[in-house]
Amino acid sequence: MRVTKIDFFCFSSLDTSHHSESHSHATYEINLVLDGNLDVTIEENTFNLFPGDILLWKANMVHHNKVGGEGHAEFASVHFLLSEDIPEGVLPVHYHFDSEGMLLFNMFISEAKNYGTGEDSPAISFLESIVKICLRGSAAPHFFNDNSAKIYGKIFRLMAIYPSQTLPKIPEIAQICGVSERTVKNAFKKQTGKSIKKYYNDLRIQSAKKLLLQGKSTGECAKWLSFSSVSYFSQFFKKNTGMSVREFLQQYKIK
Repeated sequence: MRVTKIDFFCFSSLDTSHHSESHSHATYEINLVLDGNLDVTIEENTFNLFPGDILLWKANMVHHNKVGGEGHAEFASVHFLLSEDIPEGVLPVHYHFDSEGMLLFNMFISEAKNYGTGEDSPAISFLESIVKICLRGSAAPHFFNDNSAKIYGKIFRLMAIYPSQTLPKIPEIAQICGVSERTVKNAFKKQTGKSIKKYYNDLRIQSAKKLLLQGKSTGECAKWLSFSSVSYFSQFFKKNTGMSVREFLQQYKIK
């Protein structure tokens, strides 16, 4: 899979006065949040993005964005074409870049600024790597071009879109995907090496850590992630991280 053309690349800085009309492009698109909080609605699904979060979606998907609860948002947007289509059911992909991923994206930005975004620009190669990281590291870790990838894509979107809500039970997921419960479990295990419950718990922990590092209280985190009580959230956090919320924050010298 190759990036054949970068059609558009820009930075945007928005505040609460921004209102985006629903629209679509004839290209794939990536949004990477650099600061603040951005809500991107793609068709009927809304993704709540924080710094380091990247969202990839396919051509002709109707979407619009607005500033989230932080009151402002700074993000980079890239529109591009691929040499082959990503299979149906995989996109959109919501992924979080760690420091190495951000370094790669910054290198893409540097090359795009220095050499432009034409077909001979080094930025093309960096964008290809970014797309592959999103697909292999998140929405399709091993990216099997078969039915399991499509099923996984649907399940992952449920997790990424609704990290603050209770994930539907396996029978409901199977009904949404139009397959048996066994097929759902096997497809997800094939793509991730984990059970649906384990993967979803890991996703909720990632969301909890981001909220805590943004200064949210345990009560606010519990409410945002739909835990029945603060104590249950605290128990869940310690069970899945091996440390209490206080111990986690002490690593970052946050009281």
